[in-house]
Amino acid sequence: KLHVPRKLRAPSKKGNGNVLMLRAEASGRIFSLIETARVNGHNPQQYLSVLLSELPNCSSVEQIEALLPWNLTKEEVEPRYASFPSP
Repeated sequence: KLHVPRKLRAPSKKGNGNVLMLRAEASGRIFSLIETARVNGHNPQQYLSVLLSELPNCSSVEQIEALLPWNLTKEEVEPRYASFPSP
């Protein structure tokens, strides 16, 4: 039987409607980031892979801002993505 963590289950009738709102908000942020990457000329998969691999190493707001789609060029993202191991 598949185990689904409690916070990912459908809300109960006891008033967990906020969970759905949080999921919608998180999804909206991800879709916005994907579209912003696309508008800035990035391959969304490559950009998100680079972003998610480098974000944990950021220790300042400036380092995070440097990873935003409009601050990175496609030419900067492609070699970083190419250095990742193939699945």
